[in-house]
Amino acid sequence: MKLENYEVHLPSYSIGDTYAKYYEATISSRDERLEYFTLVGVAVSRMCRDPLLQYGAKAFADHKVLKCR
Repeated sequence: MKLENYEVHLPSYSIGDTYAKYYEATISSRDERLEYFTLVGVAVSRMCRDPLLQYGAKAFADHKVLKCR
């Protein structure tokens, strides 16, 4: 892949990674009594995921038509 193509694909990679981190944190900590730092990690992953669910599709569409530069 050419370097100039990364700029187009980087947001989708980042969004996908954020979703994966949320599900990884949630599933790996399921049915466990969590220590504070683990609980914070799960909460932060949710805080990162929620705006993507709300605004991610529009942000990605805007990026594709170069509106966010």
